[in-house]
Amino acid sequence: MRLSWIFKWLLIFGPSQVGLSDIIENLEDLEPKKKIEKKKEKPRPKKDEGISPTDERPPDITISSPVTPKSKSSDKKKGDDKKKKDQSKLPVKFKGDGQTTYSREAGVITLQENVVITQGDLRLQSDKARVKFLKNANSKEEVDEVLITGQVKVSKFDPNPMDRIVAHGDKAVFYNSEQKIRLIGNARLYRGGDLMKGKQIIYEIETGIVLVDQAKGIVQPEEAQK
Repeated sequence: MRLSWIFKWLLIFGPSQVGLSDIIENLEDLEPKKKIEKKKEKPRPKKDEGISPTDERPPDITISSPVTPKSKSSDKKKGDDKKKKDQSKLPVKFKGDGQTTYSREAGVITLQENVVITQGDLRLQSDKARVKFLKNANSKEEVDEVLITGQVKVSKFDPNPMDRIVAHGDKAVFYNSEQKIRLIGNARLYRGGDLMKGKQIIYEIETGIVLVDQAKGIVQPEEAQK
């Protein structure tokens, strides 16, 4: 329909007025234009967003090696050793219900009636006591030795009942610097369920060693000690 209309129009107006190029251009305009479909670009997969060399590095983590817990027995042993070592440095306390005398020149104190002398876990009891002092390097008086007589009783407390000490004798001498006790005459020493008897007994406080002169002992079976 459109082509026939164009030729009629040419016959009326003539070829002089309209060029062939114009007709071709008009013909192209009359052609239905094809729709140009733009291809949709498929989304490109994103690159892995890893940590680039320039990114900040995480802080280094240091893993310490596990610490082996100390056994309770080793801690107790160290504590006991320290306690024994410092025993002689503990103050010596004493009291008596009777007359007390002090000689500055001799450095001696005498006590009577229900005498009680203590140093840490150590306890001395008797009717009479004679406490001798010595001056140390700082010119301070310290207890050197203690002599007790009459109803003598020596005791030492320990958390373990089997290591507790109770001793008797006609008299006893306590040597502070050496941490020793010497029981003289009818000496008897009880430790746990054991009894040791002799003419003389020396008890070393720090080591627990007992030395007996002319010893006689009764050792109880383990079942009796429980």
